[in-house]
Amino acid sequence: MPRHLSAKNAAASADLVTKLATLPEMAAVDLRAEWRRLYRAHPSRRIGRYLLELGVAWKLQERVHGGLSAAMKRRLADLVK
Repeated sequence: MPRHLSAKNAAASADLVTKLATLPEMAAVDLRAEWRRLYRAHPSRRIGRYLLELGVAWKLQERVHGGLSAAMKRRLADLVK
């Protein structure tokens, strides 16, 4: 295990890898349920399986490794304007 990973972080990373590996095998209805659990909102009916998998994978990784910094969120918002 790399020195920068604590045992807890290593376990969380290993669990994440397992969860990500199961996404392609999940039924679409289960992916939609996982989306609702993670985002606390219903996915659009127009979202296809590929985007469901990407969105769920993103959120799972964000929970383990952290999301965007506040500075990056501001920068992205500025770029959108």
